[in-house]
Amino acid sequence: MKQFLIIIISLFTFSYSAVYAVDLNYNPMRPRWKDFCPDGWQDAEYKEIKWYWPYSVRQTQEELNFWALKRDEFEEQINKCDNLLDEFKGQCYWTVKSKFRNDFEDHKLEEEAKKIFNKGIDDNIYRNPRPIMINIIPNH
Repeated sequence: MKQFLIIIISLFTFSYSAVYAVDLNYNPMRPRWKDFCPDGWQDAEYKEIKWYWPYSVRQTQEELNFWALKRDEFEEQINKCDNLLDEFKGQCYWTVKSKFRNDFEDHKLEEEAKKIFNKGIDDNIYRNPRPIMINIIPNH
């Protein structure tokens, strides 16, 4: 019975430590992609946009392409920071964070401006359709 109790305690201790394992390489200063990218866009895939795709599909793919390219750029910058000496990593990570925050804020403003512009065009087309005049009476 004593051996059984020791086995149970050791299994419990091992399973507890395995579940709550600590990543020794974790750096709280190191930015993560999921901290910047909006939900649902983290795993965006880049695809060439085809001219025959419907407008809404092209818009969505443009957004996916933007996030896919930014993710690649982000990972490249972070890898460069990871290769620096420890005393320079913090500054490098901070630079990457600020650059991407600014880029994403600019992108958000551009997208809002596009929506407002497109809304104005749509409203103008539907409110003020341009008549087409056809001369059906021949000139003699």
